[in-house]
Amino acid sequence: MVSLARGEKNRNNLCFLLVHTVAPLALGGLIYLTWAPRSLKVFAWLKLLGLERLVLIWRQLAGGYRVYLPNWIFYYTPDFLWVYALTMLLSLLWLAEPGWRKFPVVTGLALGLALELGQKAGWISGTYDPTDLVAEFIAFLMAITIAGRFIKGSGTQ
Repeated sequence: MVSLARGEKNRNNLCFLLVHTVAPLALGGLIYLTWAPRSLKVFAWLKLLGLERLVLIWRQLAGGYRVYLPNWIFYYTPDFLWVYALTMLLSLLWLAEPGWRKFPVVTGLALGLALELGQKAGWISGTYDPTDLVAEFIAFLMAITIAGRFIKGSGTQ
């Protein structure tokens, strides 16, 4: 497990954790809030929390930039980012463990695939897209590779 105690090395660990977990989640959330259809349940939740007006103002300000960005940013990047962030977090916690104890690392990928396949089966609202499965798998591979190198390089095994 990567230590987050005080000290220069641990400050680097915290920065790594923030860049590879919090930042991807924030970026994915920002993409959703800015360009996702307002029919998604998250917008009803924002209304209940009293944040709808703020989000609508943000959507008006940033919404016009959509024409300058490729479609894959809107359709595949949010799923990629949350699977990456969850896999990274779990990898930092469990990847250095021996044998079967590494199992929690696959949770992000398993959850992503289950949600997407649940959409295909009609159990979960949303649009099934096999490219999401590919994006999630790539996110998983990237996260475990980067986390493994970070753990090996930081001597936290």
